[in-house]
Amino acid sequence: VEKYEIATNEPGIHLEKGSNMSADIMVFEKAKIPPGNITNQYIDVPALLHIEVDVQIDLEVTKSLEYLQTKIEKLHAFGTGRIIWIFTNTKRVLVTESASQWHWYDWHETITLLEDQQFSIGGYLDEEGVIVT
Repeated sequence: VEKYEIATNEPGIHLEKGSNMSADIMVFEKAKIPPGNITNQYIDVPALLHIEVDVQIDLEVTKSLEYLQTKIEKLHAFGTGRIIWIFTNTKRVLVTESASQWHWYDWHETITLLEDQQFSIGGYLDEEGVIVT
C-alpha cells in the first residue's frame, strides 16, 4: 500500500468557508484521507507537500511577492507541511516549512521533498536532456 496520495493538475483545497486554493501538485498522507473524501470537489485535509510552478498572475513584482506571502501564510496556518515553489525564469526554488522560514535554492541544488526523499530539479532536467531557456 502506498503511503502517499498525489493530486495533480490544479487540485483544490478548502481552507475554510469562502477560502479555497489550488496547487500544481499536492501530496497527502494517504491514511488521513478516507476514500469517501476523494471527490472532484475541494479536499479539506492539509497537504504534506504543496508544489507550485511559477506565478501565473499578471502583477508587478511587489504584488507577486505579496501574493506568495499571503498564499504561503494561509497554507501553513491551515496545516500544510512543506511548500515548494519552482521559478523557471530564474531557475530558483523556494522551500518553506512555516510562514516565517523561507529558504531559496538554485534549482541544481538537492532539496528535500518528504522525509528522506530528495530531488534536484535542474539535475533531473539535465539527465533528461531538457533545456530550459
